[in-house]
Amino acid sequence: MGEMFEPLKDKALFATAYQHPVMKTVAWANEADPAPELLLELLHEQNQQAV
Repeated sequence: MGEMFEPLKDKALFATAYQHPVMKTVAWANEADPAPELLLELLHEQNQQAV
């Protein structure tokens, strides 16, 4: 997912997750946040695999 997400391997930083107030998606203290389009795409892929 890129170098912005690499630091999230640190459990303490990962634990800073919160819901972004505008985008309504997960974000972290280092300002990493996946694009809503990516999350939607991952959800669709997961749903297709479940069928």
